[in-house]
Parts: sequence; C-alpha cells; structure tokens
Amino acid sequence: LHDNVGAGLTEISILSELTATEVSEESNVSKNLTKISDLSRQLVESMSDIVWVVNPNRDSLYELIVRLKDSYSELFFEMGITLQTSDLEKLVNIKIPMDVRQNLYLILKESINNAVKHSSCKTITLDIAQINKKMKIEITDDGSGFKLNQIRTGNGLYNMKQRADKINWKIRTDSEIGLGTKVTLEGKI
Repeated sequence: LHDNVGAGLTEISILSELTATEVSEESNVSKNLTKISDLSRQLVESMSDIVWVVNPNRDSLYELIVRLKDSYSELFFEMGITLQTSDLEKLVNIKIPMDVRQNLYLILKESINNAVKHSSCKTITLDIAQINKKMKIEITDDGSGFKLNQIRTGNGLYNMKQRADKINWKIRTDSEIGLGTKVTLEGKI
C-alpha cells in the first residue's frame, strides 16, 4: 500500500510541478498546481511517518530521535539551524509502545516546526533523561520566545497537549521573549 500510494503521490507531485512551470506563474492554474504538488509531498511524508511508526523494528527511543533528526537534516542545513543531541546510544535499549512512539514523534515534530516557523532560532537542543521508568524529554530553542498568554492562531500547542494526554504524559511549555522556548515532556515508558 505504501509503495503504490507513495509512488502515485510522488508522480502527481512531479507532474504538477512540471505543468506549473509550463503555465504562466501569475495564473491561478500555476498556483493550484503548486498547491497540488505541495499537498502530495506532504501526504507522501505523512504516509512514510505512519509506516515508520508501525514498524516493530523501530520501537526504541533511539530510532525515534534518529528519524526526527533525519527528517529535518536538509531543512536545518538550508536554514543554518543546529540540532544538538547527546548520548543517543543510551536510548537504544529503551523500547516504547507504538501509541507512545507515534504521539511522542508528532509532539516533537510540532515542537520543532514551531521553533523553525516562529522563533528565528539558530540552535535546537533535545535532551533526554531516564529516571527509573520515567522519561523526561526537553526540546529547547534559542529563538525569540513568546508570551504564552498572547498566542493568537493555530492549534499546535493544543494538539501537543492532547497527544500528551492520550499517552498519560505531562507537557509544559515555557517561553520568554528574547530567551527562547522550552517544551518539557514527562511520562512512563
């Protein structure tokens, strides 16, 4: 299923990009083709994430962090952002159930997306500590920060909270103007 749908969506993306270059850039047709191309690329990425999450060979916290790093490496390079992690090897034997893996992955992606889109950061740090059977994950950026009570648009923080609640984890977001943002996740594995 993944191969067939992924190949089809990739072909749609490529064909719409090629067609858009043949049409005047100012026309609605070109804009719509660009939207089609972007949407198909996003769907291919989402499908790849789903296949990765359900793969039982990818059940360690180490695999989750490596997947996260790999999926952002090109974007970080282009934007001049550094993702700092340490001691990833200690995470190899920490197995996490599929529902926890999926929700953690999506929470961490949302945190990174927020940092990239809104903070103008240059460094994102991912720290992970295991205390008995509990994990503490902190994702911190050195960006512009924001006032939590002045968030106007989007569902990012709300969705992260909902996902954390689904797996019985606690999530806290701390931010201060000029000092960046830190998202802290804590829960049992």
